[in-house]
Formats: sequence, C-alpha cells, structure tokens
Amino acid sequence: MLGLAILFNVKLNFVAGFAYFANFLAILRTLVPAKNLSIMRVCGITALFHLNFEGIHPIIDGNARTGRLTLNRRTSGTLLKYSFIMPGYETSKTSQKTLLNLPSPGRYDILLRYRNPMKRRMGEHVMRKIGVLTSGGDSPGMNAVVVSAARSAAVAQMELIGIKRGYNGLLGKSDHPAEDMIHLPLDMILDIADLPGTYLRTARCDEFRLPLYQQVAAIALRRNGVEGLIVIGGDGSFRGMSDLCALGIPCIGIPATIDNDLPYTDITLGYDTAVNECVNAIRAIRATSRSHDRAHVVEVMGRNCGDIALSAAASTGAEILLVPEEPWSIPQVASRLQALIDKGNTRVTIVVAEGAYKGSMKPFNVEKFLLSHHDTATLRQSGTKITAFMLAHILRKLVPQSEIRATVIGYTQRGESPTARDSLFAFESGHMAVELLSRGISHRVIGRKRGHVFSMEMEQALKAERKFNKKMYRLVNA
Repeated sequence: MLGLAILFNVKLNFVAGFAYFANFLAILRTLVPAKNLSIMRVCGITALFHLNFEGIHPIIDGNARTGRLTLNRRTSGTLLKYSFIMPGYETSKTSQKTLLNLPSPGRYDILLRYRNPMKRRMGEHVMRKIGVLTSGGDSPGMNAVVVSAARSAAVAQMELIGIKRGYNGLLGKSDHPAEDMIHLPLDMILDIADLPGTYLRTARCDEFRLPLYQQVAAIALRRNGVEGLIVIGGDGSFRGMSDLCALGIPCIGIPATIDNDLPYTDITLGYDTAVNECVNAIRAIRATSRSHDRAHVVEVMGRNCGDIALSAAASTGAEILLVPEEPWSIPQVASRLQALIDKGNTRVTIVVAEGAYKGSMKPFNVEKFLLSHHDTATLRQSGTKITAFMLAHILRKLVPQSEIRATVIGYTQRGESPTARDSLFAFESGHMAVELLSRGISHRVIGRKRGHVFSMEMEQALKAERKFNKKMYRLVNA
C-alpha cells in the first residue's frame, strides 16, 4: 500500500483560503476513490491529507476547471515538490506537463503552496486607489465590469474611483466638476451589474486628442491620488489610454463596443447582447413578413464592421446580407430579390450593416433614378441619401411585385441587459484588470480567445489585422 501525505499551505485570508481548501478537496475526490482519501488534520487554513493507493500507478491529471496539478523540475530523493495552480493564482514556473505520476510504491511528500497575486512582495509599492471610466458608445456589460472591478478592488484593499462621462470627467467639463470623480464602494454599486447602459455615463471627448488635455487629465488623476486606471471602451478609448500611459499613468483597457471591431480579441463586450437583440427583432419581422408575403430590409448597427449583420443574418435565415467588407450594388440586390421571389420566396429578409452604404456600395444616382420614375415627392422629402428606407423604396420600384418594407434596429442593441456570455466576460475582465494593476502591470488590454480571457500589450493589439468571415458571408448570400 502506497501512502501519500499532502501538506496544503495557503497564504490567503481565511475566507479565500477555506474556499480553495474546499475546491482542492473536491478535486482530489474526483481523482481518487473516496475510501482512499481522509483528512488527517485541519488547523485554520492548513490541512494535512492522507491518500492510500493499493499498489497501482495512478496518474492524477488536474485539467479541471478549478485548477491543475503541475510537476516541478526540482526533485530530491523521495521528496517531490509540486505546484497546485488555481485560476487567478500563481506559483513558481513549471517545466513539465500538467501531470502527477506516482511511478512506484513508496512515500511521497508533496508541498502545495499558493501565492496571492493581489499581495505584493515586501518593499514593492502597493496601489491604494485606482480609477475606472467608460468611454465612447455605451455597451451592455459596462456596469458588470465596474462591479467586478469593485469586488476585486475590495479584496485587494484598494479604493475604487468612478470617473463620469469618460475622459471628460478628467477634464472637468461638466456643470459640476467636483462630482466627476466619485468613490465607488461595493455596497453602493453591487446591484447595477445587470443594468443596461453605464452607471458612470459615457461620452466622446475630441479634446483628448490634444497633448495639453492629456496632461490635464494626468494631473487630475495624480491630484486625486489615483494610481492606476481601468478604461472600458473601444479603439478610440484605447488610444487615449495609451497617451495616459505615456505620461506615467498605469492603465489597463477592457474592450467594450457592440461593433466587435477590435481584431485582437474574438469578442468585445456587448457584441453578444447586440447580436441577440437583432436576432429577436429579425425573427419577429420575418414572422409578420411571412404572414403578409412581404420582403423586408433590416438595418443593424456595427459602424464599419459587419459582424453584427453577419451573425444576425446567419442566425435567422436571412437571404441577402450587405456589409462594409464586401462590395455590392443596388441592381445586384434587386436581381437577387427578383430571383428569390420567382422561386416562391415572397418574404425575403435583407440584412444591412449601417456602414454598408458608404463602405462598399457601388455608386448609385438616387436623384436620377427618382426623376426617371417621376418620383419628385420622395426626392423632396427624403433627399438623395441612401438609407434602409430609401433602399426599400428603390427596390420596390425595381421589383414591382415586391411589397417591401424597412426597419432600423437602433439603440435597442445598446440598451439591453447583458447576456450571460457578456456578463461572464465582464466579470472575468474586471477581475483581471485589477489583478494586473495590483501587480504593477500596465499598458495592456484584455481580450477573449477561444473562450479564455487574456491580456496583451496594447500596441500589439491595435496592430492586429481584422479578418472578415467571407465563407459565412457567401453561405448567407448563396
């Protein structure tokens, strides 16, 4: 019989340590038979386990959601030193696979230690006050990030300061500048996580492009004792953040834009919520279009990125998709619509990204077209700008048998409560931002790749090239 003793020493506060002690025990019970696991002694948050293995060669593979066991290179006789790593916690670097292999009968003492990344080494500066702001267009999940940051800041014994209306709050541009920077205790904002919009308000700030105003903002932060800043926003917000970093303000960026136009990350905060809102709207529109045998033009947001339109169209069975990334023309759309109607599809849905009219549409002389159809009334009322309604009006004339309508899905895409996917991303990114600042790490942005949250250098992130899913685009339009 093989005896295995595990000393579990956790350097955390009592509550956190007890939680990880419970997680560790749960993992062990999934890896070994329950009858072979017993707790020998528990003292505070230090526990001694005893595991019995009956002459077998067990392999403990900890690729579980809660953590993993990792073999460390250093060994000495019968004493093997291992590391137990949990999400958000770290130990010394390891050099071999995530595997614990007991090769032969004998006694092995395995020492497992935690290091709290929120806890700095002696002599290192510890941040006591950090700020958070939401900038650019509002996005579902912004409030959830603020709450997550507040929770993590409370654990790290940091004070969190909320800066109102983006970078404007650092420049004192409001009617009440004294209220632009407010203390955000956790108990005050705990209930806002699920709310749409942004509790801190948001606004764009053109003045922040100028070095003078960037210096004013840096001075304002230092004057208020703010030692680090979390910026929640899009690419423009990140560039402002980079300017503050250059002035010595440690910053971490969290991508929050429904447009999903930051290529370094698979998904931006709010994008999933916006897509779901569009999907619900398009499904309802297709239902009534089917009832009345009508085609429909549906415009969605996304600025110069067609991701919302692509995902919404693919998710609802739309027959025609127009995006800024791919060229198109009104005669081509009319021809496609006519072909679908000839096949018996009288309720065609045309999904258009709002940036498709300028970004990729081939020139079309609206004035000449309307005058050729003796439609001066529309010309007087709507002008010559191509919109969803003008596109539907033109298609109605090019395809007379189509009684086509138009709908623009506007701010409802921004104003919904975040989906579970966005809420989870917000929770993880808010925690990571505080953790990075607490460790003295700055000038990085957080993202999500293949379901995992990560951080990378901001300059490298902004240089990433965006790739549009042309294969899915062709499938929608097939």
